Amino acid sequence: MTRRFPILLLLLLALAGCDAFGGGESASAGLYPAVQNGERVLIDRSGRVVVDLGEYSAVRPGAEGLTPARRWTNGQNVWDYFEDSGEVAFSVVADEAWAPRDGRARVRTDGKFAFVDLDGRFLLNPYLNDARDFSEGRARVKTTGWQWGFLDRSGSVVVEPQFGELGDLHDGRARFERDGKVGFLDQNGQVAIQPVYDAARDFSEGRAAVRQGQRWFYIDEDDGRPLGSQTFISAGDFAEGRAPVRTENAWEYIDADGDRVIGPQFDTARPFEGGRAAVEIGGMWTFVRPDGSLVRDPSFDEVEDFAGGLAAVVVDGQTGYVDEDGEYVWFPRD
Repeated sequence: MTRRFPILLLLLLALAGCDAFGGGESASAGLYPAVQNGERVLIDRSGRVVVDLGEYSAVRPGAEGLTPARRWTNGQNVWDYFEDSGEVAFSVVADEAWAPRDGRARVRTDGKFAFVDLDGRFLLNPYLNDARDFSEGRARVKTTGWQWGFLDRSGSVVVEPQFGELGDLHDGRARFERDGKVGFLDQNGQVAIQPVYDAARDFSEGRAAVRQGQRWFYIDEDDGRPLGSQTFISAGDFAEGRAPVRTENAWEYIDADGDRVIGPQFDTARPFEGGRAAVEIGGMWTFVRPDGSLVRDPSFDEVEDFAGGLAAVVVDGQTGYVDEDGEYVWFPRD
C-alpha cells in the first residue's frame, strides 16, 4: 500500500526538528507539537497550550503519555520527557531520543544507540550500531556488526544478529528475508513460517498480507495457511477489524471474513487508527469511519494518522490538528 505524505512530513520535520509525527499505540499519545507565533509549544487534546518550548531546539512525537523535547544545557544535549500535565517525568543526556514504546525509550549518543527505562536509567551503554523501538517485548538491533537481531526489555540480546532484513515483532511474528524470499520468525528467532513469499507485511490481528507473484493474499499466524481464496492487487494491514485492499483501480476495505465493508472509491487508503482511516480522494485527504462515512469532505493537502484522539493535517502549507469528527482543535497556522 502506498503512503504519500511528503508535505506533512517536511512540515513536521521542521516543527519537531527531528522526526515525523506519528504513533498512537497507547491511550495517551502524549502532548502534541505545534507552533504558535513562530515558537514551539506542546498542546493537549483540547488544543490548550500546556508547555512553551521557547528554549528547546527540537521536540519529538509523544507516546505512552510522554513527549520528548531537547534543550542545550552545560554543553550537552538534554532530553526532557514531558507528562500530559506538562511536568517533566525524567531527563536523559543524549544527542537524540525518542518517545517510549513498551516502557523503553530509544536514545543515540555519538552515533551509537541504547535504551533507557521510564526513570531515565540506561539499560545498557550506548554501543548498538542501529536500533528500532520495542514492540511486544523485543527491539531489533544491530550490535557490533551490520545484521539484525533482537534485544529484550532488560537490554539482553536474545536473538543474535544474523539477519540482513528483519521486521518488528507483531502478533508474535517478525518478518525476515532469506535468499530473496520472506518468511516469519517467532520472538525467539525460530522460523515460524518458512520464507516462501516474494513480499510480506507485518502481522496484525492474526493476519499478514503476503505476495506471491503479482497477487497479494492473507495468511494466518500459526502455519502460514492462506485465509480464504481472495487475492488482491495490493493489500494493507488489518486494524480495528478492517483492512484496505485494492481489487481493481480504487482502494476499498474488507473485514476479517474478507467481505467488502467500504466500497472501492479511494485513490489511497491507510489502515484504521483510533476509529478513523486516512483516505485520499481526488488528490485531497480526509478520514473515513468504519461504516464508510467521511468525517468531512476531502479538504486537506496531507494528513497523519490519529494518535490519542487527534490527527495532524496540512492546509496551504500550514499544520493543524483535528479531532475524530474532523473539527479543528488547532487551526493550521505558522
